[in-house]
Amino acid sequence: IIQPCAVSEYEEIWSHYLGLDTDYAVIRKDLTAKRPEDCHLSEAMRQGSGIRILRQEPWETLCTFIISQNNNIPRIKKIIASLSAECGNKIECFDGQTRYDFPSPEQLFLCGEDGLKALKTGFRAKYLIDCGHKDIAMFSMAEQKEFFSMLKKGYKKDRFSKNKEDKPQVIKTTKKTSGFGTYL
Repeated sequence: IIQPCAVSEYEEIWSHYLGLDTDYAVIRKDLTAKRPEDCHLSEAMRQGSGIRILRQEPWETLCTFIISQNNNIPRIKKIIASLSAECGNKIECFDGQTRYDFPSPEQLFLCGEDGLKALKTGFRAKYLIDCGHKDIAMFSMAEQKEFFSMLKKGYKKDRFSKNKEDKPQVIKTTKKTSGFGTYL
């Protein structure tokens, strides 16, 4: 839901977060040029036209990815809303509505696996708890962003840790994270 906001707020926050500053037509054109015979990719792009990639905080992205497994978009949104309402912090909005932010790893732990299952996460509950226990969730937001940026760029052998001996550890740890690791 986008409410009226100042132009500066839109440009500094919402345009980037919602992916509105990304030219998806250029991306589609590039993908089509690289794989012109791929009818499955062409159909996926046609079906997914208008879908944007949110630039969420890394912890929220990781959890959302886990929740998305074997789910459709309306159900994913419902689970995220339930998780946030049950475990997240209350946010009073200027329109009088109450919303909730995405829960931290600690807030998910407090809910517990059974509590997460009650929120319709199903088999994913244990993956969410496991993910929070791994050290990726314990890094600062800046460190998490740097890590995910490196993954995106393909720097899988590097890490942001000051301790050079620990460089491969975050990749190793993340690969062991149930429900996520095999995708790296």
